[in-house]
Amino acid sequence: MQRQLRAVLTQVNQILATADRGELLRAGIKVAIVGRPNVGKSSLLNAWSRCDRAIVTDLPGTTRDLVESQLVVGEIPVQVLDTAGIRETADPVERLGVARSQAAAQAADLVLLTLDATVGWTAADQVIYEQVKGRSLLVILNKIDLLPPGVMPPNVPIDAPVVKTAAAQNQGLEALEQAILKRVRAGSLEAANLDLAINQRQAAALTQAQLALEQVQRTIAEQMPFDFWTIDLRGAIQALGEITGEGMTEPMLARIFSRFCIGK
Repeated sequence: MQRQLRAVLTQVNQILATADRGELLRAGIKVAIVGRPNVGKSSLLNAWSRCDRAIVTDLPGTTRDLVESQLVVGEIPVQVLDTAGIRETADPVERLGVARSQAAAQAADLVLLTLDATVGWTAADQVIYEQVKGRSLLVILNKIDLLPPGVMPPNVPIDAPVVKTAAAQNQGLEALEQAILKRVRAGSLEAANLDLAINQRQAAALTQAQLALEQVQRTIAEQMPFDFWTIDLRGAIQALGEITGEGMTEPMLARIFSRFCIGK
């Protein structure tokens, strides 16, 4: 009996570990593209979203507000924000855009720090890095196609994964998406069963089952009579039944139908 209880509790814990992934699949992640002016942030957004979402020119400071695009990467919804180039400026409108860029970077789940491969790492890039340091970060080494033949890409003096792109030529986008998925899987989802994800209602029921099964184990350890075992066992079975459908109740059906429109 104890072996069976331990096995069930292990399965419950494993499935509960997918709750974060379930939330990720529903809500998605927010990605902010940040960097100096004219490093190709808007070109990257346009190439990635496969449409001209942002204005692209050779003039610095073209993007003055957040430009958003909704994408799907490996079945995960991704909200991509192209931000204004971060720099010191006297223009009050551009200054507001820079402030919004900094706020977007702090609120993002993942920051794409974009560099110009023809220029390399600059003091301005270091300043921006100091502002986003501590966030989940990928370095995008853009304009790789503009390097002279035989010239190696510049080194990036920070400890972060680097993705080489040529956004204007639609190059490096697949590598970028793979790098993002790798970061997602390397986070809180690493130990989860990636073939399965539960929703909030199921997570709540599994948590009830988890607590009940743990209480049964304590009851057994204290060598209490079998009658005491059944109290929490029944609670665990009822909670699991809410997931399998074997323990349907009117309140549970009401909760389900209040959130889903079931067609005829």
